[in-house]
Amino acid sequence: MRHNLGLFIFSLLLFFSFKSYSQISLLDAQFFQNRYLANPAMAGLNGGLRVNLGYRNQWGNIPGAPEDQNFTMDYRKDKVGTGFSIINAKAGEISHSKIYGTYSYTLQLNEESSKLHFGLNLGLQTISFNNQNIIGDPSDKNIARFNDRKGQFDGDFGLGFTSNRFSIDGAVYNLKSQISQDNGELNLGTDFNLFYIGTAYSIPLAEWRINTKVAYRNIKNYTDIVDIAAEVRTSNNKLGFTGIYHTNKSSTFGISYSHKNEWQFLGMYNTAQAPIANYANGTFELALQVSLQNLFKK
Repeated sequence: MRHNLGLFIFSLLLFFSFKSYSQISLLDAQFFQNRYLANPAMAGLNGGLRVNLGYRNQWGNIPGAPEDQNFTMDYRKDKVGTGFSIINAKAGEISHSKIYGTYSYTLQLNEESSKLHFGLNLGLQTISFNNQNIIGDPSDKNIARFNDRKGQFDGDFGLGFTSNRFSIDGAVYNLKSQISQDNGELNLGTDFNLFYIGTAYSIPLAEWRINTKVAYRNIKNYTDIVDIAAEVRTSNNKLGFTGIYHTNKSSTFGISYSHKNEWQFLGMYNTAQAPIANYANGTFELALQVSLQNLFKK
């Protein structure tokens, strides 16, 4: 019984301490490959139907370290975009899942390439404890009460402006939790992102294209973070090299490969932050994007 309760408490502490890091360190694929991850207004940004799969492993040398899996699908026809996302984060034996549906609307401005975007996420968040690995009584009341909690409805709101080379967008996260001035029934953790603003500019060259981005993230109970990112892509769009500096004293490096604009694979490594660099490895992230309308357009 004591081992049972001890494992539960350990997993709980591990989840909420690591989950804060997971909430603060958003998926790096959001900067260039899948902007829908950061902002619901970007759902269907490039038109047609796109599917994205992502996986992130944090601090792999620590037992029970966090893992994240995500699936997104977004589509746009004319001015209306829709999206669907499933994000699951696990730390120890505790899992946090988010299932969101998205609606976005695009407003054409005077110039043909200039557009305004609006987007809204609505969905459900749940947190559960996996008792399959417990040595002891799996019917422990503490675990039962933890898993009996209802899911929490929440949402995000986003805006954006895009043109041929320049874009700026922003999003406000966890609307219900912010309005109620608490973390809700599920307790989102000590620190989580409140809002995000990003601005990007593309520089075409003879043999290369340079995409730049600067993002600002406001985080509850944590120092705000600025991300300074650059992606260098070949003129045929096949290869891309990414570098990102985060003001929490970590850096991200990545490489991507695109095949005939049908699918793109991305691999990234984020260095561990200074306080934990001596104890933990960095973060590995993999992402795959498939453009279904291009894949089947033969």
